[in-house]
Amino acid sequence: MIGYVSGEIIATSEEKVTLATNSGVGYEIFIGEDKAVKYQQDDSAEFFTYTKLGENDLRLYGFENKHEKQFFKKLTSTSGVGPKSAMNIITVDSLANLKQAIQEGDKELLSEAKGIGKKTASKILVQLESEVEVTQAESDKSGEEQEKINELISALTSMGYSKSKASQAIKAIDLNHQDKTVQDMLKEVLKQM
Repeated sequence: MIGYVSGEIIATSEEKVTLATNSGVGYEIFIGEDKAVKYQQDDSAEFFTYTKLGENDLRLYGFENKHEKQFFKKLTSTSGVGPKSAMNIITVDSLANLKQAIQEGDKELLSEAKGIGKKTASKILVQLESEVEVTQAESDKSGEEQEKINELISALTSMGYSKSKASQAIKAIDLNHQDKTVQDMLKEVLKQM
């Protein structure tokens, strides 16, 4: 099993990157569409990986931290959720928000993932609601920053945007400026959409 790789990005595509290690080996790693766009050729990168051995192929799924990888493994333990579906779920929103949605029984957020219907989302909720817990390391947002994010998501969903689209757009702006109001941030987010 390959559990971790680091090196330089030598190629990118829609949902994967090719990473060359110092030993000269290049690994094709599936990381999801929203994460693949963050990387450019010649960037340094590191991924915790999950190795999926199929009948005709070997695939590596990459994660930015061990918490994402653990959550991915829990998702794939759910009946009807394979690695590709689990990766689609992980890319819908932050890990903390996904876990919170599971704890609160919110199948809407999970069903925003490509290939996940209400029935599969319900299975995930039933199987994982007692197993997931949001840790401070996963959240890594101050209470004030999380409050701003929640207000922005609420405003955007009231305008008709999905939670996943809202979350992705919010990730693209800087929330650390203390002098910015939620209205200022909303304007920035709307420019991203």
